[in-house]
Amino acid sequence: FVAKEAESLRVITANINGYCSEEALLDNRSQIILMSREVAMSAHISWDPDAAVLIQSVSGHMEKTCGLAKDVPFHLGGIVVYLQVHILPNPPYQVLLGRPFDVLTQSQVQNTMDGGQTLILTNPNTSKRAVVPTYLKGQALRIMKKAQVNRENF
Repeated sequence: FVAKEAESLRVITANINGYCSEEALLDNRSQIILMSREVAMSAHISWDPDAAVLIQSVSGHMEKTCGLAKDVPFHLGGIVVYLQVHILPNPPYQVLLGRPFDVLTQSQVQNTMDGGQTLILTNPNTSKRAVVPTYLKGQALRIMKKAQVNRENF
């Protein structure tokens, strides 16, 4: 066996603040958690504009955040965690879950040879654990839409 030249990053689905479900990109190299302003508005999330920070992307691009949303509830696989989320005007993703997410949930990653991946997440407040599947970017949204149609037709 040999490794492939590249593997795609993975996403999970998250219900944010009880208002919307979004794909959340997993990136344990990021020091913070980020969300697009569009998603923050859809999820009825307010943020502190005085807590804006300057961030640097992997490519070296510098950008100022809109501010910080505190204690935002994320529902993931039957558990709820409260995250500190920096809001960005127009990122290339909806939500990015960085290291603070991994640390809080004590995430355990299980990769498979076919590129699949699952996470075991722990709710730090209740110690309840959940196995959460990951998807390729775009795949989770199709699954969520199909599930919604099935519920409406049921």
